[in-house]
Amino acid sequence: MGGIKNSELKPRARQNVILELGYFMGKLGRNRVCCIYKGDIETPSDIGGIAHLSYSNKVEECYRGLIKELKVLGYVTY
Repeated sequence: MGGIKNSELKPRARQNVILELGYFMGKLGRNRVCCIYKGDIETPSDIGGIAHLSYSNKVEECYRGLIKELKVLGYVTY
């Protein structure tokens, strides 16, 4: 029997998290939302086109990437 092997599976966000992300994409616009996640996760195709930042151990690893995204939007000027 075919199918997906356990070694091919990836963790993914709970449905309520994806729903909340969708809310912010609708409220703020896709270009003003950034998804920060830990490790290698499965991302739904619906959230394509928004900024994604990942980290391995501490969320602080995303600091520079987040500042870069905020500069692009004009929120950070230094």
